[in-house]
Amino acid sequence: MENPNFETIYTIPVTADSLYSFTNAIQPGIEYRYRLRIKPKGTGACYSFTLPVKTLDDQPFSIYPKPSPGKVLVSMHGYKEPLKMVVCNSLGQIILVKENYSWYLPIELDSTRLAKSAYLLQVETAKGKTARQFLLR
Repeated sequence: MENPNFETIYTIPVTADSLYSFTNAIQPGIEYRYRLRIKPKGTGACYSFTLPVKTLDDQPFSIYPKPSPGKVLVSMHGYKEPLKMVVCNSLGQIILVKENYSWYLPIELDSTRLAKSAYLLQVETAKGKTARQFLLR
């Protein structure tokens, strides 16, 4: 009997080796609950215990990769509302403004046309404003 609280996100094909791995879009600060379902040929299935997976981060959002070669990803740690992002250069000049609706997927900021330098990203949500610095190399 399938559990309606879980959904299949990936099936790993059986091969000759016994080492399997899977990584999906896990973001900092969000708790995910996983379990394995092992189904042999024929009928029946065996389930693992439910395991929580959470990367720790007490910040409202994370910027990665650090430093970035161009495109910057912003994880909003599960915040699911409209938001406004403002990127400023080291002189305080506004370089980029982006309004978005955050879900669980990271938001991409295309900064490939910006000079290699330090920038400040300010994110404004219904909960307030927070700013973090990021570096382009």
